[in-house]
Amino acid sequence: MFSYVCNHVEMPNIDETAKAWQSELAQRFGDAVATYRKERGIKAAELADRTRDLGYPIHRVAITKIETNSRGGKLDLAEVITLALALGVPPVQLIYPGLPGGQVDVWPRIGTSEATALQWFSGEIRASDIFLGPWTEASTNARVQLAREYVRAKEVRKSAALNYRDPASASDEVRQAFRIAQDRVEEIEQQIRANGWPIDDA
Repeated sequence: MFSYVCNHVEMPNIDETAKAWQSELAQRFGDAVATYRKERGIKAAELADRTRDLGYPIHRVAITKIETNSRGGKLDLAEVITLALALGVPPVQLIYPGLPGGQVDVWPRIGTSEATALQWFSGEIRASDIFLGPWTEASTNARVQLAREYVRAKEVRKSAALNYRDPASASDEVRQAFRIAQDRVEEIEQQIRANGWPIDDA
């Protein structure tokens, strides 16, 4: 008689919302691949040939599975880049195919425009510009706009400060310009604090 000892492995709890978001991302990517492939009048086998010619072959069957989201939402970053190159589009156009006007869940339960998602993806805005506060497009846009105004106000204050190095000999016009610039920065900082957002002191 044999006895088998099985080690019990705890599996992490699966967040169904996160799982659905993962599947939605993969579906959007697969749909975009299929759309661009058909627009170019090529079959999956021909697209597979293109990837082979590029040096990173993706089999026709794999392409079909990507297009139909038949891999449990799994995507390989090398496949993303290779398929984009083979189709002649930027990789981000496959990730956010509704640009510039589409909407997307940039994270589970966090919706925004694909244009805003692209700004974060490419480093134009910080994650904190999206991932704080109530998750509405209006609040996200308001925050991004305020962040831009804050950057501009600090630049104006910095420029005014160059003329205000010696307050004792500064003209009234220079004093007033610096005071206005300083007041604007403080006004925006109050708005940022009122919304509970962090202030970038850089």
